[in-house]
Amino acid sequence: MYKKIKETSQYIKEATNNETINSAIILGSGMGGFENRFESKYSIDYGDIPNFIKPSVEGHAGNLSIVEFGNKLTAILSGRAHYYEGYDISDIVLPTRALIDLGININTIPVMDLLQKSTHEIIKDRSFSDEANTVKSLGRFCISFLKKKKIASVAKHVPGHGCA
Repeated sequence: MYKKIKETSQYIKEATNNETINSAIILGSGMGGFENRFESKYSIDYGDIPNFIKPSVEGHAGNLSIVEFGNKLTAILSGRAHYYEGYDISDIVLPTRALIDLGININTIPVMDLLQKSTHEIIKDRSFSDEANTVKSLGRFCISFLKKKKIASVAKHVPGHGCA
């Protein structure tokens, strides 16, 4: 796995002229096209990136766009592979691990959606609770823990799939 991660991150470094990528956004269901709002400095099809899986789910383009936000580069991953598509979990998480190898250190947790009967399967097992105060308390704890480890967090709500 380590060799695959290094091979992937090295390819991305070379494809971006060894420029530092400061942050990343991984787009999921319902977010396709977000990357088109920005002019890409670099654009790489997943099929060209070693060890990246080209997504088969509709709305997941399978493209890595590198864009500038305030003189800093951000990687936008348009789509991702899913476990339910039959892929090995180590292959699914490889793009994220390659981003970490490139020096990006951020996490999109905690999920701040309230668990309800109508909660979509995508977030059902990621929700902290059906009680608002519990979600708030656990969310604060999670953010505090990550901050102590010098990892930025993003309190996440999954649009169209939960109730924030």
